[in-house]
Amino acid sequence: MTVESQVVEVVPHEQVLLVRVLPRRLDTGKAEELENAVSHAVLARPAVPLVLDLSAVKFAPSIALGVFVNMLRGMNMSNRKAFFVGVNHQLRGTLAVTRLDAMITVRESLEQVLREL
Repeated sequence: MTVESQVVEVVPHEQVLLVRVLPRRLDTGKAEELENAVSHAVLARPAVPLVLDLSAVKFAPSIALGVFVNMLRGMNMSNRKAFFVGVNHQLRGTLAVTRLDAMITVRESLEQVLREL
């Protein structure tokens, strides 16, 4: 897979599983790739919280929101924490309108997450 086609970058970190989402738009194909990539990364690093960095994401349609819900359900079922960081104003608004903000823990930065652990 080339750098241009990558959907995520797993960033080495001792305390968390840090996954950077790379596409600006999470259309259907990218959302499915995101779900698969995060699932594999989560299995490879059991017992640490997931931090999904959405700094690059400018638009997430409903299919991507469904992927977020599926990821969170999986994390909850395994009693693992999950955090979203770098969420832009538009995406925060979408999360609020859909009431997903009640289920998704959004923090400003990785540093803020680390202070809470």
